[in-house]
Amino acid sequence: MDAGPPTILIYPADDTAFRDHVERLLARGGCTPAALEEVLRHDYPAAAVHVSQVPELGMTWYVYRDGHWVGPSAR
Repeated sequence: MDAGPPTILIYPADDTAFRDHVERLLARGGCTPAALEEVLRHDYPAAAVHVSQVPELGMTWYVYRDGHWVGPSAR
């Protein structure tokens, strides 16, 4: 059974440059969480990608610019 694509959550949510960069990388396809993290770290050294599998929600990738959750406009 195919669970479909993962849900991608990007933090901080209001950093449009970071969000656009992540979305461009994902649009290329074939990206694993580890590969995404590695490429992101070229421009964002603290970037981290964590994966969560919750039966009700499916696969979720949490993409953090600063390696952890940061609220809006905190740079």
